[in-house]
Formats: sequence, C-alpha cells, structure tokens
Amino acid sequence: MMRVGALRPVMRWARWALVALLLLALAGAAFAVGCRRGGGDGAPAPGGDGSGGAAMTTVTVYFSDGNGQYLLPESRQVKAQDSSPAGLAAAALNELVAGPKATGHVATIPAGAVLRGVRMEGDIAVVDFSRELQTKHWGGSTGEIMTVYSIVDTVTEIQGITAVRLVIEGQPVDSLVGHLDLSGPLQRDEALIQK
Repeated sequence: MMRVGALRPVMRWARWALVALLLLALAGAAFAVGCRRGGGDGAPAPGGDGSGGAAMTTVTVYFSDGNGQYLLPESRQVKAQDSSPAGLAAAALNELVAGPKATGHVATIPAGAVLRGVRMEGDIAVVDFSRELQTKHWGGSTGEIMTVYSIVDTVTEIQGITAVRLVIEGQPVDSLVGHLDLSGPLQRDEALIQK
C-alpha cells in the first residue's frame, strides 16, 4: 500500500501534464482558426483579406495631365462592398474622388463633390454625384471633358459596363457646365487616354 506522501510527486506531475495538454489543445485550436482565416502565415485567404470582408481588387482610375489634353491611368487596390459591376465602379470612383497620387496627374473631380451611388441599367452604369460636381466645377470645355471622361473611362474599365449615364443628386442633367451633352449614356473614349 502506498503512503499519501508518496502520491504527492505523482499528483504534481499529473497536474503539470494536464496543464501542458490544455495548452497544446489551445495552441492547436488557435492554429486551426488562423489557417481557416488566412492560411496560417498572415496571408489573406483566397477571395478575402483575412478580415472576413470583401476581396481587394485592382482598378484603373484616370486623372488629367497638366495640360488637360489626356487622361493618365493610375492603378489602385480597392475593397468593394460587393464584386458586382456597380460595387466595383463605386470603389473605383471613390478613388477618383480622392485624387491622384502620381506626380503630374491632376484631379478631375472638384473638392467637395461626393459619389452618391452607382446603379446598373443593363450594361449602363448610372453614376450619381452630389451637386458640387457642378457647382464647384472650375468650368471650361476642356475641364468638363476631363471630368466627364475621367468618370466614363474609369467606370468602363469594369467588366460588364459599356457606357455611363451621369446624374446629379439623382436627377438627369443635360450638361455638367454647358459644353458636353449628358442627356444620354456616354461610351468610353480611348483617344483621350495617353498611350
């Protein structure tokens, strides 16, 4: 028969063994969760960014050159609310509103103008801006062309969109500042893009 004092080292060892097993189980569970989220190495899982949100997508947005003659592309990584054409177009246009990052690229959207939304009518994107797109625009035919076609060419980069109809505060407009006819949808103008 074993004495109580002789059992103490065995019980102490058993407690440490139990603690070690619990720690190993917790580490294994944490590793499994990390693998499901992002591969366990900090890289986003395919189709996600590791945060459970939408995937990052590369879009091309167009700004004016310094002379107002050409549109210059910039690639941006965006997280769209959804991967539909309207969702991607909205994400790209918010980058356009934010302005250029590259030297020599000039903003085409007036300060204070806000994208209110994008909706699809077939393959035509209806792009809705706040009134500041008109009221704070610097004017001139060249400025209007650069603004309108920076929007049109940015949006028509998105697969499934062939044309853009621009509206202000949800209402159709005949022109932005009096030079371009905006009463119907506009198609992409490759001639304005600097090659």
